[in-house]
Amino acid sequence: MMDVFRSFANGNITVFIYAAGFAMCLIGVILWGGTKKRSVSMQKGWNFSALLPSRFRGELDGKSSTDNILGDCSYYISRGKYNLLTVSVSVGISLLGLLFGSIMLILLGILFFAISRPVETYLSFKLPFYKFANLFRKMEMRKKEDEILESMGILRNMLLLQRESPLGADIIIDQLMQMSELIRPAFQKLLIAFRVNNYKAAYDGFVSEVDTDLGKEYAQLLTTLDESNPKDLDAILESYQRHASEVR
Repeated sequence: MMDVFRSFANGNITVFIYAAGFAMCLIGVILWGGTKKRSVSMQKGWNFSALLPSRFRGELDGKSSTDNILGDCSYYISRGKYNLLTVSVSVGISLLGLLFGSIMLILLGILFFAISRPVETYLSFKLPFYKFANLFRKMEMRKKEDEILESMGILRNMLLLQRESPLGADIIIDQLMQMSELIRPAFQKLLIAFRVNNYKAAYDGFVSEVDTDLGKEYAQLLTTLDESNPKDLDAILESYQRHASEVR
């Protein structure tokens, strides 16, 4: 009796796995069918894109998505393209499993689909996407720090040229902002608060965009520009640059 039950249970599990693999392939058909021109779809009475979640429709209809899965990051990967890629890989693996009768391949395709979701954690577990997104954040933060070092060099030159007739701190910060790119939002936040003498908010605004040791040190230096001696300031900037080059 137990053998019959085990055989029945194993058979149901096998059927379920094959059904799941078939479902994955069906999703692939719907996705790639939706990429056909709308005119052809309408002529044949098919409207594949209507069957898809709204996050896919923009990509399939040729619309540009503004939904960056990396969040507030200069690197851009649209949610639609990422989902198309992960689903396509999952479907491909599951299809191979169906063609070769391999339950392991089908399970691998389903597992890949599950763990490739564009979320960093699920039920307190970090998914592979966490490392993927974190890598891009580290790359961007490295570029921001490189830009801070360039800004420090520009600031040193400005202090040297304006030794006889120094400009106000807000003008200097504004000029630094105009010559920046990635850290321009940090300068903007700092400058808005700085001009109303809210130095803590100015510091916090800059650090919110570049939350690193170098970003904090530069924010502190910028918010105290008016109080700093140009010679001392030049020595501090030089030490920051030297230390950063040694660390890297």
